[in-house]
Amino acid sequence: MPFTREEFKRTIRSLRETFSPFSLTIEDMVADGDKVWARMTGRGTDSKGYRGRPPTGKSFAITVIDVCRFEDGKITEHWGVPDRFHQLAQLGLLPRPGEQASGEDGKNEGARGAPALSKGSDNEVLT
Repeated sequence: MPFTREEFKRTIRSLRETFSPFSLTIEDMVADGDKVWARMTGRGTDSKGYRGRPPTGKSFAITVIDVCRFEDGKITEHWGVPDRFHQLAQLGLLPRPGEQASGEDGKNEGARGAPALSKGSDNEVLT
């Protein structure tokens, strides 16, 4: 679903509040026709708490790829791909290999309440 201008602004505000201080550094940018591709480094600190979890106080630096389409000098479409897996790992929000703990509700949970992957589960990673 495409973002409206206000939704886009709200997303940026939320990033700045949740991961204060938050920054994006443009590493590479390419323009072709009505599209612009950018590879950026997103940096921040989990100062407010992410996805309902308490703040970790940990910082992250991740790669973000954005593609924007422009009409009349304005962004009309946007596709953003942040490396969320790397972000969650740096914030300590992913279970470590072999880590399993039982939550208060008896469900299997890993680090900071993240769902743990256990052998034989639907989420099993085969090597």
